[in-house]
Formats: sequence, C-alpha cells, structure tokens
Amino acid sequence: IRSWDIPQYLTSFCRDNNVQHDVTNESIKLVDTSISSWKEIKDFPPIISPLAYQLLMIIILLISIALSFNLPTTKIHFFILYALAFLQILIPMLYNSKYHCSLQAASSVVNFVIACKLLIWLKKCHSSNTQKSEFNSFFSTLFIWRPDALKINKPGKRYIDQITIKDYLVNQGQHSVSKISKSQSQSILSSKIQEFKEWLILLLFYTKVPLNFPFISTSPRDFWSRRWHVVLREIFVDLGYDPVKSLFGKHKKFVKIFGTLSAFFVSGLLHEHIVYCMWGTRPGEQMIFFLSHGLLLILWEVVEGFLVGNGIVINEVKDSWGIWLFKLVLFNTIAIFTIPLFMEPYLRKDSFVCMIQVGLFHNQIGLS
Repeated sequence: IRSWDIPQYLTSFCRDNNVQHDVTNESIKLVDTSISSWKEIKDFPPIISPLAYQLLMIIILLISIALSFNLPTTKIHFFILYALAFLQILIPMLYNSKYHCSLQAASSVVNFVIACKLLIWLKKCHSSNTQKSEFNSFFSTLFIWRPDALKINKPGKRYIDQITIKDYLVNQGQHSVSKISKSQSQSILSSKIQEFKEWLILLLFYTKVPLNFPFISTSPRDFWSRRWHVVLREIFVDLGYDPVKSLFGKHKKFVKIFGTLSAFFVSGLLHEHIVYCMWGTRPGEQMIFFLSHGLLLILWEVVEGFLVGNGIVINEVKDSWGIWLFKLVLFNTIAIFTIPLFMEPYLRKDSFVCMIQVGLFHNQIGLS
C-alpha cells in the first residue's frame, strides 16, 4: 500500500466493517424474531381464566346441540358437527397442565365422552335406515347412556282376557271423549310429561349401577362388561367393536379378536387423553394396560372354551363354588400385577390426589 493510498484504504476498511456490523445486527434481529415467534406458537393458546375456559367448552357444546336438533342432510352440516366433536377433544389437550389437574381431569373426561356421543349420533345419522319418524336429536342421547337398561321385560300372562262388546264400546267412548276434550297441544304436552316420568323412573330405579362390586369379578368379561364403568360401554362398543364387525362381516373369529382389541383401544385413548390433559405427559402406559387386558380377555375365553368344549371341565361343574372361587382368585391375581401400568402415570405426580379430591378431599396431599 502506498502512503498516499492509506487514508482511502482506512476509509474503505471502516466502511466494510460497518456494513458487516449491520449485516450481523440484521441476522441477530432475524434470530430474535424467529425465537419470539416460536415462543408465541409454543404459548398458544393464550391463558384464560378457569371460568372462561369452562364457558368456552359449554359454548361449543351448546352450538353442537343447536346444530343437531334436525337430521344433517348436507356435507357442510356433517363437517361442522365433526369439527365441533374434534374441538371438544382438542381444546383440553391444548390447555394441558395449564390449570389445576382436577379441572383438567373433569374437562378431559366430560368433553371426550360428549364428543364420542356426538360421533355415535353422527354414525347413526349416516345410516340409510334412519327415518325422520325414528330420529332423535343429539341432545336427547345425552340422557340415555345404556338404552338396554331402560327396558323392563313385561311379565307375560298364561291366558288372554276375553274382550266383550261392552268393554269395546266403553273403551272407545272414553277414548273419543278424551280426544275431543283435549286440544292437540295439550295432548302433546301430556305425552311428553308422561315420557319424562317414565324415563325418570327407569333411570332412578331400573338403571344398572356404574360400578357393581368389581372386586368379585371372576373373568375379564365379567369385570369389563358387567362390573366396571358400565356407563361408558356403549361408547367403546359403538366406536370400537361395531366398525370392526362391519369390516370383517361373516368372519366371527376376526370380529371377536379385533373387535375386542378395538374397544379396548378406544378405552386406552380416553385414559391417555386424561393423562395428557392433566400433565402434558405421553407415557403410553394406559394404552398398554388396556390392550393387555383386551388380550387377556381373548386368551381367557379361548382357554375356557377349550376346557369346556373338550370335556375337561363339564358344564355342571364350571358354575360350582369351587370353580367360581378359583376364577375369582386367578383373575384378581392377574389384575393386581397389571394395575401398576394403570397407576404409574398418576403416582409419578405429586398431585395424584386431585383425582379423588374432586369428591372426597379439599386439601392437596403430596405423594413421594
């Protein structure tokens, strides 16, 4: 560099450094912007008050009810209802671990079950056999959890009462007078009141209990079908077992195997949803627990069918007290060894007590 070029060189050098400095600043700004935008995505959705959170879920439910009083006839109508069912499952997942675990547990169970009821209702609406006269709104299905339990078998008579002309005329006269004296609106109202009374009586006095002494179960089917959470059985059968049944058709063995596993898979999804909504964890142990019990049920019935079918255990003996006690001890022993898979996700958290705190406790107790 010549002496007279030094000032020009220094000027050029400083200018280049300034440009490089500006480029560095711009790159830092871009990195900061990307980091801030990532944080915004990570913090989505924004935290709202617990009351607003519950109101949001109630609003989605009310919209679902309002749009399901009539039978869906267009693809857009079906799409909106499916989207609402998806939102009911998704929103508690987006707010995982952001509220108290008792609130998240209740929101997870209630919204998952309501979404499943909506999906079952939509599945029935897709059926070509659904007629307007037989149509029930989604709102009405929220009050019927076990339709088979709402039916009472009428005691049959051994004889038929004779019907005389006098009885016929008297009954016809009473019916005609009643029909004339009542307006159409009054008769509709009275019939609805009568239906409500019958439904209430059946619900209170003839409905199966949700938990029916599960500790005396003698087989996996006895436990899951008759004694443990019978209320949710309709969901697992309609969304798990029935689709597989329609898929395999006449292949009864495949229907029993894969239908049973599908029903337990839906149950596993429900419990994985609860754990994720409460704490944001995805251990997979709930799914393993329920699928293992599905396999246990299949294996149990295969072995039992083999023993009875080959005469190793005769029908007269299989229901005896000795066999009953043996099956009781065997099933409960197997169940005890599989319970840790179900309980571990809750026991890892200090706030496990919140699961029973909803109805039993008021103070949170830490578990180590």
